[in-house]
Amino acid sequence: MLLDLKGLFSASLPKIALDCLIDLDENPIKSPVRVSGEFVSRPASVFLSCALDYVLAANCDRCAEYFENPGRLLIEQTIVTEPANEDADFIVCENQELDLTELVRSEIILNLPPKLLCREDCKGVCPGCGANLNREECACARSETDPRLEKLRLLLKKE
Repeated sequence: MLLDLKGLFSASLPKIALDCLIDLDENPIKSPVRVSGEFVSRPASVFLSCALDYVLAANCDRCAEYFENPGRLLIEQTIVTEPANEDADFIVCENQELDLTELVRSEIILNLPPKLLCREDCKGVCPGCGANLNREECACARSETDPRLEKLRLLLKKE
């Protein structure tokens, strides 16, 4: 979705409200993403403040169960036509047009957690029998020592 921001950069429009749905063809984001907020005209720039409401749909990295969790991301960005300072955090838009779909896609992907979990306290699966520990207790012996710590266990046993 290409947005024309010429009216904001020329200050003929003080602000533009934003409320739309954007279809992303991106895994693990389930489409559509609701974008709501506003563009505000500032001297030599435009300020974007918006919320992205989406659904994260994936298989859990611990238990491998499919899940759908709602997500919300707040974005505040300064948009300019020419960079004034290399250290500043801003978005440069050519021809005073902004590709909102690409902005939404990149913001969500950059803010995804490193591990996609069905819930924060997911117990995962048993390494012995493969049982989903969120749904059931397994009958495996849990006294197995991590092979990397076996020498330490033997050292402690001698004392």
